[in-house]
Amino acid sequence: MAVVDPKNPARIIWTLPAIARRIGVGADFVRDTVATAEGTPIRELGGRFYCFEDDLMSFMRSNRLKPSQTA
Repeated sequence: MAVVDPKNPARIIWTLPAIARRIGVGADFVRDTVATAEGTPIRELGGRFYCFEDDLMSFMRSNRLKPSQTA
């Protein structure tokens, strides 16, 4: 599920499964690896995970996930 804030055109992606679909991995990988990585753009609000799509894609392109974090 995505929501566009009229004040900030950045797309917000809600829920682990939606974030996982965007980057082509499983929800468990997002929860256990991406969401816990240093500098992650994934946040939690009221028990729900979310992120801004632009921030997520920049984070994934930056190779900030070290190989040891993905094992």
